[in-house]
Amino acid sequence: MDFEEHETFEKETIKENRKYLDLFEQSLINVGLSKKTIRKHVNNIDLYLNEFLLYCEPLKMEDGCFAVDDYLGDWFIRKVSWASEDSINSNCASLKKFYKLMLDNGYIKAENYKKLLLTIKKEKQSWVDGLYALDDNDWFMNF
Repeated sequence: MDFEEHETFEKETIKENRKYLDLFEQSLINVGLSKKTIRKHVNNIDLYLNEFLLYCEPLKMEDGCFAVDDYLGDWFIRKVSWASEDSINSNCASLKKFYKLMLDNGYIKAENYKKLLLTIKKEKQSWVDGLYALDDNDWFMNF
């Protein structure tokens, strides 16, 4: 993909992602979550869609079901200053809620959602372990 194609893809995808984020936010409002919780979930998904998927790969939302391991197991723990065990858990919850909504609205296939759930179930502890290993290595390097 050349620069102009990437620019066009990026603009179109950000516009699409806004639609998904608005739908997600409204669904969270509808179930009565607090504003703080809604903001956390929406911000988690915005970072995933519009930073990680769009700039690192680039991928559309529907392909995000297959990129969670790269995101939480590598990019997130290396690039996000507030990465912690709690933020990994929060992102897992946000991703499950978001992609369930995408499934319910026909934007993704059931088998892709199941793949996402299985990846989170199998890999979450390794993501946390990777975060602590990275933290330990950073401490050692700064000693």
